[in-house]
Amino acid sequence: MLFFIPLLLALLGFIRISNTTENIQKGKEFTAQINDSTQITIIPVLDTKNQLPLYYYSNLHVHACNTGECKLIDMTMYWDIFGHYFKYVVPKNNPLTKVNHKLFSKSDYVRLHIILNDTTSKLKRLSIYELTEKQVNKNYKVDAVTGASIKIVDKTKIKGAIKTSFTLWHIANLGEPSRKIYEATQTYFKQKNRDLLPTQKTVELNNHVLVDSKALSFTELQVTLHMLEEKQLDVRFKYQNNLDKDKIFLFNDYCLRNRYKGCETEKWIKADDFLN
Repeated sequence: MLFFIPLLLALLGFIRISNTTENIQKGKEFTAQINDSTQITIIPVLDTKNQLPLYYYSNLHVHACNTGECKLIDMTMYWDIFGHYFKYVVPKNNPLTKVNHKLFSKSDYVRLHIILNDTTSKLKRLSIYELTEKQVNKNYKVDAVTGASIKIVDKTKIKGAIKTSFTLWHIANLGEPSRKIYEATQTYFKQKNRDLLPTQKTVELNNHVLVDSKALSFTELQVTLHMLEEKQLDVRFKYQNNLDKDKIFLFNDYCLRNRYKGCETEKWIKADDFLN
C-alpha cells in the first residue's frame, strides 16, 4: 500500500525554532559521552505552553583529527525529540574547512547534511585511526592519502573532509547522545501524562495518510513522522513552496534516512541554511 504525505501551506502561528525565542525555553541540560576523551552538553528546548520538548541541541567545539592537524570544528548540532540528527549551524565567521585548510564550498555544506542523515554510512564501521591507513581501501576507493585525511572518490562524500564527516557523523548518530535524548523525551511526556503517539489531527484514508501541517504542532509533526518510520510505510512527498524551513528539514531528514527516491535536498535545503 502506498502512503502519500502532502506538505500543506498556511503555517501561520508555527514557531520558526531556529530564529526565535518566543514561546520557547531551555530545559535541564545533560551530558553525553562521545568517546574516552570527548563529552558534550545537550540542551533541551521546550514549548513554554506545554513544557514538552521541541528539539535538542549541543554547541560543539571538537577536533576532527587525532593528530592536531585539523582546525577545531565549531558548530551547533540539533536533534529531533527521538534522537535523530536534525540539522547543524556553523558561524559564518568560522566556516568548516577541508585538507590544507581549504574552505567548504556551498555544495559541501548541503552534502554534509546528507551524510549526517545516512544512518547506514560506511563511516559506522571505521575508527578514526583507520582513516589514514592504506587498508581503508577495503571500504573506500581512494585517490590519495595524506597525514590529515584520505580523499574519497564518491559523490556522496566530501573530498578532503573525511575526518570532519567521520567525527560529526558519530556525534550525530551513535552512542549516548541519541539514546539520552530519546530517554529525556520519554521522561518529559510521562511527566505530562502524554503518549508519544500521533494525534487525531492525522487522518488515515484508504490509500494514504494525510498530514495537516497547519493543524499539527512542530512536536506533533515529529511524532507523526516517527510513527510512519517505525511502521516502515512507503511514503511519497509532494513539495510546495513557502513552508516553514524547520518543517522542511524534518521532512527532508525523514526522506533521506529512509532513502526515498526524489529527496531533492539541493532544492529543499540551501547552504545558507547552515550558516549563521
